[in-house]
This record gives sequence, structure tokens and C-alpha cells, in this order.
Amino acid sequence: MEEKIIPHVFPFTNIKVELEKVRLLENEARSQSIDRIKKLEKRDEEKKKNDAAKNDYESLILDFRSWLSDDGNEPYITSLERDKFID
Repeated sequence: MEEKIIPHVFPFTNIKVELEKVRLLENEARSQSIDRIKKLEKRDEEKKKNDAAKNDYESLILDFRSWLSDDGNEPYITSLERDKFID
């Protein structure tokens, strides 16, 4: 025999929320706060993009150095030029 599960329902009619030491913002201060949050989010997004671009650039440099160090690529670059780019 399968067990029947019955969900419980709890009424929210007697719940009271009291705010202590909470300062409510005026409309102007609220809109300024929202604008500031949007600017901070935009700055964070630009920083993420900048960090990703720097990481991609560094990866490209490391891949290039690896390509230069590969012995199979000697016909394309002399050892003097290779040492110049690796250092």
C-alpha cells in the first residue's frame, strides 16, 4: 500500500512584522540609492570584462611562448629570435 502524503497549510493571518531601528528613505533618497546601486553594478560588470580580457591576453602570450618553445616550429623562427621573444 502506497503512503499518501498530504501537504500542510499554515495560515499567515496572525503574523506581525515589526521594524526596529529601520530608517525609511524618502523618494529622492531612494531614487539616488537605486542610481548608485546601478552605477556600482555597471562598474562591477566592466571590471569583470576587463579582468577577462587581461586573462585572455595573458593566455595568448603563454600560448605564443609555448609555440616558440616547440622544436617543431624551428623552420619558422631562428633560435635568436625565439630567445628574444621568450625573455
